[in-house]
Amino acid sequence: MMKKYIQRLLALTLIMVGALNQPMVAAEDVINIGILQHVEHGSYNETYRGIVEGLAEAGYIDGENVNIHYENASGNTSTLQSMSDKLARDNDVLVAIGTPAVQSLANATTKVPIYLASVTDPVGAGVAQSIEVPGGNVTGVSNLGPIAEQISLMQSVYPDAQKIGLIYNAGESNAQYQVDIAVAELEERGLTPVIQTMSSTNDISSVLSSLLPQVDTLFLVTDNTTATAMALVGDMAKDQQVGVFGGSNDMILENGLATYGLNYYDHGKQLANMLIDHIENDTVPENTPIQYTETLELIVNEDFAEAIGIDPTGIKAPE
Repeated sequence: MMKKYIQRLLALTLIMVGALNQPMVAAEDVINIGILQHVEHGSYNETYRGIVEGLAEAGYIDGENVNIHYENASGNTSTLQSMSDKLARDNDVLVAIGTPAVQSLANATTKVPIYLASVTDPVGAGVAQSIEVPGGNVTGVSNLGPIAEQISLMQSVYPDAQKIGLIYNAGESNAQYQVDIAVAELEERGLTPVIQTMSSTNDISSVLSSLLPQVDTLFLVTDNTTATAMALVGDMAKDQQVGVFGGSNDMILENGLATYGLNYYDHGKQLANMLIDHIENDTVPENTPIQYTETLELIVNEDFAEAIGIDPTGIKAPE
């Protein structure tokens, strides 16, 4: 009898030791996480992948101790609000990927915690009072890129460039915010921004036909309209032998020259760490500062470089 008792005690001890290596979430306390993505494109997809894998690496496995409910509105704003309402009803914590997604979720609930990703200007989007003290139910990780460093990269490749073309959708507040920063930086360096706006991808061909002959290089911001039309943007720039800089890493990899920007997979993992802190330490968005992405990397598209006669090996990260 004593031998059986010792064996049972040993088995129980091993179970308890194993449990110490897992997140402290009881079976009856499975966490429901709702994730809303505004539109399908590379940066957002990588953000989502980083979130899910970041959670899994910390022991939060979808279908086991967390349930992840993912919705993608595919750019349809009418669908976005109905998805937001459903996610807000059915989940303990929410994640918004993209500015329209966080605005929609914030409209759906003021009580459920919302963690944003791939949002450039949370304050300008109306979902936070400030970066340091968001003041409501929304916090997260901003994807504002290092615009000054991106312009330095552009100048290192085109030191004699004077007229810099910018295109963006003026209807996207995140794009306007970045353009304002870029214009101020360009003018401070004595460069001339030449700006064209558009309202949809249907405008890009006519906008670039007018803009490209006027400029030395093209500088992009991360607006959704441009991101979904990089095949056309890059091809038209190559035809005019114009370098394309800035924007997100995936935009340049698809059809641009170079950028110094965010790794969106790591961006997602950084947000996953904020979610884990919320789950394990009861942190709340109201007084949790919004973070900026920590991981930056140089991206050079060698095919694009060769197409416009640039040696890709000479392009280096800004210091």
